[in-house]
This record gives sequence, C-alpha cells and structure tokens, in this order.
Amino acid sequence: MTTHKITVCLECGTPYYYQTSGNDAPEYNHSRMCIGCAKIILSGSKGILRKFEWKNIKDNEYSLSELKEIEKSNPKKTLFGLPLVKIYPCLIDLENPSNKNIRGEANTPNGTFSYSYWTETGSIEIYKKVYWDLENNKPSDYQPKFI
Repeated sequence: MTTHKITVCLECGTPYYYQTSGNDAPEYNHSRMCIGCAKIILSGSKGILRKFEWKNIKDNEYSLSELKEIEKSNPKKTLFGLPLVKIYPCLIDLENPSNKNIRGEANTPNGTFSYSYWTETGSIEIYKKVYWDLENNKPSDYQPKFI
C-alpha cells in the first residue's frame, strides 16, 4: 500500500505530495522539502568531503581487568527514568560452544575504550575511539567526547 501526504516545503513554502511509504517513490522524495528543493540541497551536499570521523585504534593503555572495573563504576545511563543499555551481538564458537565472545565499553578520563575477548582462547582486543583527521591522516588535535 502506498501512502501520500500533502505537506508544505520548509524551504520554499510550496505545497507538495510526499510519499510516506510504498514502492515507486520519487528519487528526491523528502518529508520536509519538495522535490525541487530536495534535489538542489541533497545534490549540493554530495560534493562535501568528510574531514573527520570516529575510528577504533588498537590501544594498550588499559588492561582488560582495568576496563571491566571502570565499566562497572561508570554511571548507568537513563532516558526518562528507563535504563539505556548497549547490546552487543552474541558470538559463539561453533566448534567449541562454551567459547563465547564478550564485549564491553568503558568511559575513562582518557577517552572511550571498547574491548572484546573470547572466554576460552584468550584472544583480547582493546580499542580506543579516536576522532580522526582524514586530511592529515592522524588523530585530531581536538578529541570530542564520544557518546
């Protein structure tokens, strides 16, 4: 089923049909802009090159046991009184089902670190989230707080 809605473009004020769902939607179908404005704005932003991005860099500043302790002491995040919990995919070794992959994340004074380890094989990976300068291919001088 295809649903159409008449709405007003927030850029130019023109009333237009917006296809909220269904097949055969126009290429520049947008909930807040008519097709003409969406074509100009969205095609113009395609030429903007990304200068920074978040990267996970291998790090050994903290040990696995230190990160687990920090993770326990981090304050629990809530939204409207409900707990917010990060859920990671559960990985299990098919040849050895008791070997499971455990993941976690800890916010430290030096940044956000994530860890991953297998319960029986002992392989541990620890990464630090770094704001990366793509133009100079190095960590940015400014490191915003990763949320």
